[in-house]
Amino acid sequence: MDLKTLTPNLKRDPGLPSGVWDPMWERPEVAHRVAVDAYLALRVGDDALWGGDGLLAAEALPDYPKKNTEERTFALGEVRTFEESPTRFRGGSYGEIFRRYTYGQTKPSVNFHAQAATFGLDSEGRYFLKGVVGRVDGIWGNKAALCCRFLAGAELVGGVFFEAELDPPQDVPFRLTGVSPRLRERFDAITAAQVLFFSKST
Repeated sequence: MDLKTLTPNLKRDPGLPSGVWDPMWERPEVAHRVAVDAYLALRVGDDALWGGDGLLAAEALPDYPKKNTEERTFALGEVRTFEESPTRFRGGSYGEIFRRYTYGQTKPSVNFHAQAATFGLDSEGRYFLKGVVGRVDGIWGNKAALCCRFLAGAELVGGVFFEAELDPPQDVPFRLTGVSPRLRERFDAITAAQVLFFSKST
């Protein structure tokens, strides 16, 4: 058997962010490209990733206290198509959401973050949310969550969320995937993704 040796390309793509703090994340076309790359990487992975419909209806999603929640809305107007495939994709991403809580002299400050968050859906109903939640400093009794809601105008079609206990201080990578008939039916109507980052130190 003949083996072919390939030379890896170690040069960084100048069109992609170099890290979670890179201001390139703020450019919609870059955020969309990061989401497309994440989606394609998942599509060539294990088909079992896309089993089941874990999309939650509006009434089943958690209602986080506003004082502990950062909320951002990302337009999903751009649609990516692929050669030799009828599948279409909408998605977005961001580098970092950071939240710091201070308590004066009563207890140490604590810093939370949600980093490299990527989300999207395709015209076959596949969806995903992936990223990292974590914390630095503080005492024990900390948790965080990242929630992604898919919107068709003012209508909340559904969403998913990930929660983690952050004791001891750590980063927790996660990935949520599934296939939803509701998203397949409403793909053309989806206009935005609403991302909520909840963090709390008890």
